[in-house]
Amino acid sequence: YPSERVNLRRDFIARRISLLPSDEALKATIESRLSVLPISRKSVSLFVHGFNTDFAEGVFLYAQMVRDFQAPGVPVHFSWASAGLPQGYLYDLESANIARDDLAKTIRNIKDTSANEIVLVAHSMGGMVLMEALRQIGLEGDRQSLGRISAIVLAAPDIDIDVFEEQLRALEPRPFPIMVFVSRRDPALRISSRLR
Repeated sequence: YPSERVNLRRDFIARRISLLPSDEALKATIESRLSVLPISRKSVSLFVHGFNTDFAEGVFLYAQMVRDFQAPGVPVHFSWASAGLPQGYLYDLESANIARDDLAKTIRNIKDTSANEIVLVAHSMGGMVLMEALRQIGLEGDRQSLGRISAIVLAAPDIDIDVFEEQLRALEPRPFPIMVFVSRRDPALRISSRLR
């Protein structure tokens, strides 16, 4: 994070964010940004932050990922109401569950754009939010939305393995790959395993 005195030659910052008031505004903004990209870069990547990550930290983390990985296309950050506190695990768990419906709606809105690739990325507890939203889409029989997804990336997902297997069953036949990245040294997952 930069200090109070930001040096743009040295520090990484998120200079601008756009809060979109409606589904139509989201789709129009994505379409506007896709329209100036070459065909090979007409993609949307959606990021769902994890446990202990407030709105500002989520935006910063995702902006940094987009920059570091030189991600093509249009980045979209989905924020849910994390307490942003290490001791707020149970609060975050409930907030994550509440966010599922809105995330499913956001995925459907992105599906309605002209993006030729949609990649969904989630970290930590955001993985549970994402998989629950996709499970809901699958249980509703919305194969069109699932069929527009190119890939899913779950980084240190905070999901019980039995729950994950049940979520996957609702997505079959799964038209996209799911990549899972884990570390045995993840402190948030240690907290999760103790609480569960």
